[in-house]
Amino acid sequence: SRRLASSGRDGITVWDTGPGYEDLTLNGHTGEVTCAVWSPDGRHVASASRDRTVRVWDVATKQVQTLGGSTEELLAVAWSGDGSYLASMDRTGVVKVWDTQTWQPVATLTGWSSNAAFMLAISQQPTWRAKLAWSADSRHLAAAIGLQTGRADATSSDDVTVWEAGTWQPVFGPEEMMAQGP
Repeated sequence: SRRLASSGRDGITVWDTGPGYEDLTLNGHTGEVTCAVWSPDGRHVASASRDRTVRVWDVATKQVQTLGGSTEELLAVAWSGDGSYLASMDRTGVVKVWDTQTWQPVATLTGWSSNAAFMLAISQQPTWRAKLAWSADSRHLAAAIGLQTGRADATSSDDVTVWEAGTWQPVFGPEEMMAQGP
């Protein structure tokens, strides 16, 4: 069967297009769900929420693992391609990475340019867009954050940082972006 997970104010809905399957609603967050993504093996959905938690749902059993520790609303979540890590990013750009075997945090990552850090610090509204992406071989994690203008024709520059998995050292960041120019 083919499944789709959608997120919003009412939680997560898993839509199944196969015959005889029913749609599934996953509730538990106390704030708007900002992102929901499937695990590489298709057995779990991870969600980020404005309630400052990540939840990992086993779709077959509806059991949930709650990952806390954020002091800010969460905007993005992403699985590594091999499923060994799960990363989340909050509205201030802090990225947390968990080991999916133990659900213990393995890294807290920052690294934005001073301009982005200043703008994130003074922003009182959740007007930032955030994206997380792992390389296909799960060796690198990229994070981008930028101002969400709400206009289709408007542009804003995103800050991007890439970290090496395991060492969690940045291998590309705002300084390299500045050196490359427009």
